[in-house]
Amino acid sequence: MKRTPPRKKNDSVDADKLASKKLTIPGMSEVLMIKTIKRMSVVVLINVVEQLLSLRTFFPEARKII
Repeated sequence: MKRTPPRKKNDSVDADKLASKKLTIPGMSEVLMIKTIKRMSVVVLINVVEQLLSLRTFFPEARKII
């Protein structure tokens, strides 16, 4: 027969389980945030390139700079 552990230990284990569950959710959201930031940076880079190309067509002198 196994001795049943006291109630306090069970409560602490449950609290630890809850804490670990809560920690995984912000971790996932951080990964999603990183992915969205990467997507945003790609979009920004594309916009910058488009602006540079439009500058090039409007100002032929800018071709020397770029």
